[in-house]
Amino acid sequence: MALLVLSAALLLGACGAVAQDVPEQLVDAPPPTIAQAAQTIAPVTATPAPTATYPPDLLQGVTVALDAGHGGADEGARGFCVDTEVLEVDVNLRTRELLSELLVAVGAEVYFVPQPPDREERVRAAEAAGADILLSIHHNGYFDTDLNYTATFVSDDADMLLASYVHSQLVDALALPNSEIQYEEFGMTSIGSVPAILTEATFITNDVEACNFLRSQSRITAEARALFEGIIAYFLAEGVPGS
Repeated sequence: MALLVLSAALLLGACGAVAQDVPEQLVDAPPPTIAQAAQTIAPVTATPAPTATYPPDLLQGVTVALDAGHGGADEGARGFCVDTEVLEVDVNLRTRELLSELLVAVGAEVYFVPQPPDREERVRAAEAAGADILLSIHHNGYFDTDLNYTATFVSDDADMLLASYVHSQLVDALALPNSEIQYEEFGMTSIGSVPAILTEATFITNDVEACNFLRSQSRITAEARALFEGIIAYFLAEGVPGS
């Protein structure tokens, strides 16, 4: 999760997601390390993550805080399918909903983080809810409508284990260039004590991703499943609290 200034935001909307999630009015740009990989973007037809069957109480006792990035007056990045606009905030909310359904089915308590503009307020709300982990869901944006890759962001080593499980699942499921897990002191990952990651699974400014969201939503369905599998793997490795 190099920046462009306000002129970028006027075209794409206040993306404020990953490549630098600090100023809301700035637009994400690809990190230099991904420039070459972006020239050979894989097809966007995803192979869904394995649909393993888990016991309904597997994550009983776990509280997962899910933040749908942006919200309110901040719509995030803007993509287009032909002439129809697709807002990042809508994609974030729908992905959160799909992921929540999967987590609840295995006994987890899911806390939907409210969407005030203040990131610290969001994190404090997650902490007050007793969250064991915090996942902030974003989708990236850029001027180049062909650009697409997967990135995950953390602020310190305490977040890295969760990120490693989640990011690997996203990369496998979405089959996009891998921008790796990156350390950045921005967004919700830099606040509070709960292990937290920020994901930018795809670019909503990518034409094919935007059209898929309006049509079948198979991409965010695969994304939600990958996020779920990563969270499962994390708690199987770390242990379920209280078990």
